[in-house]
Amino acid sequence: MVDEAPKPTMPWPLRIGMFALLIVVMVVALGAGFVCSRGLGLAGRDTQPVAPVDPRTAFVLRAILGVFSLAAGVGAYALTILTDCFTFEFRRPAWAKLRPRLVAANIIVPLPVMLGVGLLLSLPLGPFLLRAGLSQPMSVLAPILGVYVVLQLVFVWLDIWQPITVRFARKRLAALGIAPDVLRRGTPIGISNPARSSATKFGLIEEDVGVLWVEPGHVVYQGDTDQFSLAPGQLLKVERIVDRAAVSALFGAVHVVITLVGPDAVQRRIRLHTEGDWTLTAKARALDRLAERLSAWYGSQSAPNEADPGQPKPPR
Repeated sequence: MVDEAPKPTMPWPLRIGMFALLIVVMVVALGAGFVCSRGLGLAGRDTQPVAPVDPRTAFVLRAILGVFSLAAGVGAYALTILTDCFTFEFRRPAWAKLRPRLVAANIIVPLPVMLGVGLLLSLPLGPFLLRAGLSQPMSVLAPILGVYVVLQLVFVWLDIWQPITVRFARKRLAALGIAPDVLRRGTPIGISNPARSSATKFGLIEEDVGVLWVEPGHVVYQGDTDQFSLAPGQLLKVERIVDRAAVSALFGAVHVVITLVGPDAVQRRIRLHTEGDWTLTAKARALDRLAERLSAWYGSQSAPNEADPGQPKPPR
């Protein structure tokens, strides 16, 4: 059956609560930086005063360091994208090894960008902050921490690693012998087990990524390590279920969960994740379109055909 109930959404109080938690974390980080900049008054009486740095020299040094840090971050991001997060072998399953590298890159790569933007922003804002009563160190640190807070919130919504997941899926399937024109007809997706909470997964929820074909007479998924092929009668249910542990739920994303039966008569539930969207808002809309396509395919198959007992293969 196709679940025709209204699409569930995450309650607004829960959304607001999760956003508030993110903001509290950022404010705590900002406060910690402020306290550290004040030195907590722990300097001993015998500590020799540090000679002040010439303002023009400090300005030039911050400008150079800001430009260098920003360029390093952008270069690291470009290198990570161009090398598919340092994945060079596609003839063997590789998603399990790529996932932790993407998680690490998501932590490391944005940091120099945040530092560079913060340092460059401190150049025009520094004099105003000094006149507002902040200390010299805090007039530099405040813009850096402010940029960190803002960009962290932006990166919650913006998925900067989407190009890698799409490129990986297509390169992996091309290495399996699937023709480029066939790959272009499919939709890059990821899959996961809805029975396992996303809260137990750090960073990436997808357990496998690949390409899905929804065509008359069959639905086929081919991924890095997983695959399935559905003839009419093998797709039992299409549901919309909110993954409350996923950040995408804050932006209205309601995942598609399908129930299928394989040639061995064993039922299986699979959660689908759309890939290739830069923002979580776009991902929410893509999930809506995917659900409509699968529901339409299910509704159009009035007479079940015999399931293909062979290995699932993408359409040729």
